[in-house]
Parts: sequence; C-alpha cells; structure tokens
Amino acid sequence: MLTAKQECFKNRIIAGDSPIDAARVAYPNIKTDSALSTMAHENMMKHDIKAAIDEQRAELRAESVWTAQQSQKELEGAIALSKQQRQPTAIVSAVAALNKMLGLDKAPDVAERVSIVIEQPKEYPKLNKEA
Repeated sequence: MLTAKQECFKNRIIAGDSPIDAARVAYPNIKTDSALSTMAHENMMKHDIKAAIDEQRAELRAESVWTAQQSQKELEGAIALSKQQRQPTAIVSAVAALNKMLGLDKAPDVAERVSIVIEQPKEYPKLNKEA
C-alpha cells in the first residue's frame, strides 16, 4: 500500500509530470533539485510504486480501447441508419470518419497498394440515368 505522498507522486506521473516534477508536488518540504532528483529516482525504483503506475496505465489503456470500440460501433450504426434512410452523403461522411479513426485514411506505400473495385449497390438508383 502506498503512502499519501507516494500516491500523489504516482498520480502526478500518470498525469504526465516528469518524476522530478511529481516529486516536487508530492514532497513540498524537499527544496533542492538534487534532493528532489534523488527522491524521484528512489520512487521510480520502488516496486510497489512502479507496479501501481503500471497498473493504472493499463487501466487507462483499457478505457481508451473501449472508447475506440464504442466510437466504431456508433459510426457503424450511423452508416446503417444512413443506408436505411438512403442518404449517400451521410454514408460517405460516416465511412470517412471510421476510416480516419482506424488509420485507413492514409495512402498506403506503393508495395501495399491494392486494386479496389467499387460497385454501386442495387438499392441505390443509378446516378447516370442514360440508358
């Protein structure tokens, strides 16, 4: 179990502070940079503090993955609704957002290029009405 000061140190590290800045906040009675550096190093080397930092970072990563999955689910729902309502512009916007979220909006390297054939879905009227 971490002390209150160690918990504060851990939280500042998770928030993005450097170890020295985290020590400066967690240990306000330590005044010199040399002593702060020593305390920061010692805290980062303590197994229980390091484990608590790693555990909280893993929890934050899991929450981020859930958010990405939830965003993907919502965009897929928007695509389905747009198809039902026959709104091609909304479909394109939702697909573009989904591709950007998944990193598919960047041009592939030449070695990774693949030919793609796009067929007009039967449920949409022909854009070119010439027969």
